[in-house]
Amino acid sequence: MDFMDSSEKLASLVIAGSWGDVLDCISGLSFPDDVLVDLYEHICVEFMERGEYDVSETLLNTTSPLSSLKYGDPLAVLRFRRLESALMEKLSSLKDPYRGVNRDSRREDLAQKLVAHVQCVPSGRLISLLGDAIRFRKQSSEVCSSREKFDLLRGVFRSDATTTFVNRVVAKITLPGGSKPESLAFHPRGRYFVIGSTDGLIEVYSDVDWNLAQDLTYQARGEFLIHDACVTALAFDPSGSWLASGDKSGKVCIWNFHTGERYKSLQSSPHGVVTAVRLDSESNRIYVASDDGAVRIHGTKSGSILKKISFLDSLSSNVRFSSKGVFYSGGSEGILRTYSCEMGNIRSEFTFPGPGTCIIRGVDVVDGPETHETVLVTYDGAPTTRLDTTSGSVITEYGTPEIAGGDSFMYSLSSTYAEYVYCLSRKGKVFCFDLSAGKLLNVIPVFEGEFKAAVHHPTSAIMVVASSDGTVYILGN
Repeated sequence: MDFMDSSEKLASLVIAGSWGDVLDCISGLSFPDDVLVDLYEHICVEFMERGEYDVSETLLNTTSPLSSLKYGDPLAVLRFRRLESALMEKLSSLKDPYRGVNRDSRREDLAQKLVAHVQCVPSGRLISLLGDAIRFRKQSSEVCSSREKFDLLRGVFRSDATTTFVNRVVAKITLPGGSKPESLAFHPRGRYFVIGSTDGLIEVYSDVDWNLAQDLTYQARGEFLIHDACVTALAFDPSGSWLASGDKSGKVCIWNFHTGERYKSLQSSPHGVVTAVRLDSESNRIYVASDDGAVRIHGTKSGSILKKISFLDSLSSNVRFSSKGVFYSGGSEGILRTYSCEMGNIRSEFTFPGPGTCIIRGVDVVDGPETHETVLVTYDGAPTTRLDTTSGSVITEYGTPEIAGGDSFMYSLSSTYAEYVYCLSRKGKVFCFDLSAGKLLNVIPVFEGEFKAAVHHPTSAIMVVASSDGTVYILGN
């Protein structure tokens, strides 16, 4: 029996056919398998009746309740084949789609089944339980101190300290067997972070104690996600259910993150190294950038190439995908170009704005409150520049005399809430700037060797940096 504050709300959403809201409402609850199968089957049929076959196909092939039918008893398999055949033939209506009743009656029946498995409690009781959970986590976690408070809106602990930017190394991870880190990614909720290594191994760590996450059953059994070559790119889908990985041979894999099962494997680039990947919000497409000078868009189910976009700068390896349907590319020419993922054309070009070698070392998208998207462009031997991608104007430059004195920035990224900019230098230092004012706030000596990758925690003041010396550095405050 699960608990929620209003079973009437859930029932009304089901009866109204607000399926997106229904799935959001039940996402934190558990129901018997047969109830979930009935619900997802009904939703799949309704979307087919609307002619939205892509949505139905996604539900049929990527949701656990419907996928389980495929490997169930003979009657379950027949239910799966019925939906699959209707999709293949693009039938807008099935014979007896709601099994002897009309659509509205079927919705009411589903609403009753769902409500029967939830129990309402006063909202005040939920707050009390949340408070108990917070106190337990603070007592049991080594990371949380008595100075920390829990931010209910952001779902994270926040310190009473005056600085909210990273200012020290709090932990280090050394990969076993001489393997070295090559790529990094944080889970969208921040609970895990993932390391892709030179030996093809993908390991998942907890952000609480920075040890291997043992609550993932496959890792607890000593099983890991593995490529045949060095893992050069990692990215989660927005829900955190799927993990995409790319390697040095041009191969891309899509994994069910929670079960460890490989959903799809495809050869994206025949000759190039995969430098960046992105799964769209529906996980129907995967975007793959390679150092052979192209971005390829694949269908996640078929694996086939839906579109190929070639760069003008064929040496570009600095590609960043945006949630706004564009990606940014910069390389040896010193020109930052914005490409449309939908059309494949160049939407804008920004030329090198200052002194230096004109080589773009890094590009990162700032997820800030501005109406227009801004990007951080790191040029070799020059200050990092923050550009407004609509007007092309320089908003802020982040520089220090050390850059002009022999050091140089290799990559820059912003903090989660667009408050700070972190610039990583060739000499292993991290320079922290105020994002709006451009003022230098702190310099942290971090790593030896060459910079490989860096990611910021999605909710907390934590940054992870990978170095060619074989160490992953965790920075906090």
